Amino acid sequence: MRFFGDFKKFIFKGNLLNTAIGLAIGSAFTAVVNSLVKDIFMPIIGYLSAGIDFTSFKVILRAADAATETPEVAITYGVLIQAFITFLLVGLTLFLVVRSMSKMQERQKAAEAATEAETEPEPTETELLSAILDELRAARGEAPEAVVDPLPADADEAVKTDSSSVQ
Repeated sequence: MRFFGDFKKFIFKGNLLNTAIGLAIGSAFTAVVNSLVKDIFMPIIGYLSAGIDFTSFKVILRAADAATETPEVAITYGVLIQAFITFLLVGLTLFLVVRSMSKMQERQKAAEAATEAETEPEPTETELLSAILDELRAARGEAPEAVVDPLPADADEAVKTDSSSVQ
């Protein structure tokens, strides 16, 4: 019973809907990449290789016999070559897509970092009031003073003492 409990935890870990959407998009993307390889890249390779069809390459172990209707037995290594070329082209295509997406994300992060670096933090209300006070003092010819906390550290004690004496 523990096996099925562990399996249930494994299956329902994460978001099943996101996984299903990812698989659907992945299968659609696979169709696009396979079409790109089959319909764009392979004709170009065929043209550059003087029209060689790799799928026709084979080693015949036993020829077909029409009289006895025995089929041909052959090792079709050309299909393997075609699959390998397709694999390399699919890998190259995916690499280019992932690389361009990564570079785009890096540029976006750099732009966000530059924007954050350009913006200065907003001054607090206390800083604004202190600046106004300094300007007023400067206008009257007084030297600006250091910012003084209007409530001393023992102000809370003074308030408590005053309220206790009122009772």
